[in-house]
Amino acid sequence: MPNGCFLIEHIDTKFIVATMMARHLAIEDYPFGGRIDWLATDPNHRKLGLGTICATAATKRLIDGKYENIWVTTDDERIGAIKIFLSIGFQPVKKRETLSRWENVMKQIY
Repeated sequence: MPNGCFLIEHIDTKFIVATMMARHLAIEDYPFGGRIDWLATDPNHRKLGLGTICATAATKRLIDGKYENIWVTTDDERIGAIKIFLSIGFQPVKKRETLSRWENVMKQIY
């Protein structure tokens, strides 16, 4: 979506050290749905809050765009990303078929 790509640049090296995107992503149940995705932080710059800054900015972009249905998806092993998404207010969608999956993920977090 326009103005939906968020980057953090390390001033001294000019390297991009964190990024996330806000995207319009229509699905049948939510024709005006949005998703944040492609969170990445350079391993040498982790634990500085940069991923949280990018994820928050991408989420805010969708909120400012009047999106009412905003979601994020990621792989189970991306515990750092899941921690960020939980910390900014996202909640897992727990269905019968995903309960054990979320139990395993949450054990790794807490």
